[in-house]
Amino acid sequence: MHIISGFGPYVVSVYDSLNNLISTVTSGSVNISVPQVLAVIPGQKYKVEVSAACGTPATQYVWAQQSALAHTYTITPKCPSSITPDGSSDLLVIANTNLAGVNLSITQKNFAPVAQGYSFRSGNNFTFSNLEDAIYVITYSFTGCSMTVNDTVTLPNYIFPNLARSAAYQCDNNSFSVGASVSGGVGPFTYQVIGSIPSTPVIVTVPQSNPIFTISNGVPYSLVRLRAIDACGNAALNDVSILPLANTIVTATSNCIYANITLSTGIIPNATYIWYKKSMIASADSILVGTGPTYNVPYLTPGDTGIYVNRMSINNGCLTKLSYFHLDGMCDGIWVLPQSVTLKGHILNESASQLTWNANSDANGVTFVLERKNRETGVFESIGSVQGNPGPGSYNFIDNSPQSGNNLYRLKVTGADNKFEYSNIVQISFKSVDRISVYPNPVSKLLNISIQAGQTWRYQYVLYNIAGQMLYTGNPVSVQSGTLIYQRDDSVLPGMYMLKVKNLSTGESSTFKLLFGER
Repeated sequence: MHIISGFGPYVVSVYDSLNNLISTVTSGSVNISVPQVLAVIPGQKYKVEVSAACGTPATQYVWAQQSALAHTYTITPKCPSSITPDGSSDLLVIANTNLAGVNLSITQKNFAPVAQGYSFRSGNNFTFSNLEDAIYVITYSFTGCSMTVNDTVTLPNYIFPNLARSAAYQCDNNSFSVGASVSGGVGPFTYQVIGSIPSTPVIVTVPQSNPIFTISNGVPYSLVRLRAIDACGNAALNDVSILPLANTIVTATSNCIYANITLSTGIIPNATYIWYKKSMIASADSILVGTGPTYNVPYLTPGDTGIYVNRMSINNGCLTKLSYFHLDGMCDGIWVLPQSVTLKGHILNESASQLTWNANSDANGVTFVLERKNRETGVFESIGSVQGNPGPGSYNFIDNSPQSGNNLYRLKVTGADNKFEYSNIVQISFKSVDRISVYPNPVSKLLNISIQAGQTWRYQYVLYNIAGQMLYTGNPVSVQSGTLIYQRDDSVLPGMYMLKVKNLSTGESSTFKLLFGER
């Protein structure tokens, strides 16, 4: 803070939102920092009081702001040298913070303590140059703050380029396409066809940056020799046979209802994959559901079943393959689906709700468990069960102790084989009987918030100015019958304000318009 008048020494006292003294600093300077101030809830204010050698203390209110750090890093591999025969890397770290400043250093290398600063800095970009392959710990430190943050970064060693995954395919238009797929090395790479069997007509090419070669001279070559050169000048060679692509298939980790299922097909270099879903093989329409060599269904419901189609395109469309999988959820014929029901509900009286449903087929051995969502934990909990009867029938259940506000219900339908499914969710709302009043209004120094509720709930109140800016947030408290007291602070000037009292248990809230007068 900067003091613009008065005579030192100055005593700076910092208070939290409840007016508790949390820090004191004495200084003769007009520029004073108060370190290690205990945090308050973001959105609340610190009260700062400055006393000089003479005169009345000055008071200022400061918003609490949460500190933040955003950091990313990029690894750029470099070629081997006489100093680093296994190669090296440049590490670029971008660090942004709302604190006064940030500094970076390497504090560990392969779990041994070191002290290494960055090579150069541009704004919030920090570059560490020519780092050997190792595991590094990057430590972030902040001006005026003792807390630090660490990142662990693994820098790989140099691996010579390899073309073992390259492939050549007979295209759909009777030409053929060669795709070079390199691993290891340091990019950028250049690619070249340097020979073939037969050797004529010659298909040798000049180096190019594109890894795909399309050859359509009508000659049936049986082998193509490829070369790739990385940025370090190291080369890799590979002989690629030209063969038709075998039929592709889709496999699934499971085919059971409510399971987490991953569909996958073979991974081929320079191929792209698109997944579609159809209701049946003969369907003309399909829905695009994903891309990549795998597709995940995290929780297979009856609505997710159908025909899944993978379209694989190789070397920019030289060759296209379609493969299918019928995801029916039947566990290869050993799954028996439990009853599928639709739950309905309504208010029976002011203190009870009624849930109803129909079983459209034999429900003998089926258990219907009623579940209601717990508002505090967000988990559906059992509130009762009903046994199924032979043949179709109607069922009902009465909840004699619903919660105030919104009640969410569902059925867990369990078959004789202990397999289960859930019904739809039904919402039934009961008005809470909270009675909330505030006084006096206009307000001078103290505001009373009276709460009379049918049971103990958690409440919180927030004071806003007429522009909608939050000025004060009360701590959450559990109340059935009682009065909360707000003590006006110096930042609340005479004028119109809004007070919002929220029932955190039911989600309901009440808003009051308040007039603050002179103190």
